[in-house]
Parts: sequence; C-alpha cells; structure tokens
Amino acid sequence: MGPTRNFGDCSAKRYNNYDFVRFVLASSVVFAHGFHALNRSGAFYEPMLGVTRDQLQLGHLAVHGFFVISGWLVIQSRERSGRSAAE
Repeated sequence: MGPTRNFGDCSAKRYNNYDFVRFVLASSVVFAHGFHALNRSGAFYEPMLGVTRDQLQLGHLAVHGFFVISGWLVIQSRERSGRSAAE
C-alpha cells in the first residue's frame, strides 16, 4: 500500500484530474447548447430539465462547476507564486 495523500497534496501536484473535469463540464455545455441549436419545434428542452422537474439546466450546472474549478486553480496558482492578494 502506497503513501496516503490528502486533498492538498493532490491539488498541488500535476497528477490531479482538474483538466479532465473541466473538459467534461465544457463538453456538457456544448451538449446542452446542441439541444437549442437543433431544436426546430420552438419548445425549450434540455435533458436535465426532465430529470430535475424543470428546476436545473445542464448548461447552467456545467458553467457554474467550470468557474468554481477555474477559480480554485487561479487561487492555487496565486498561492504558489508567493504573492499576496493586495499585489
């Protein structure tokens, strides 16, 4: 059994999966927009709306997730650079 890693160790190294998760979220946005682009009936439909009883759209969820992860990566980069937030 290998050494135990915590979340901080994984997020600080290059072997994390943030790029893959961001790719999946960006692909979800493209997938959701495809329904709007190909829709000829004029009725608004997205797959996640049926699952959540018209409460949540896949595109919105993916965009929010993408920005949260991107913000986390920016903060991590800023902390590694050693600069303070006031600079």
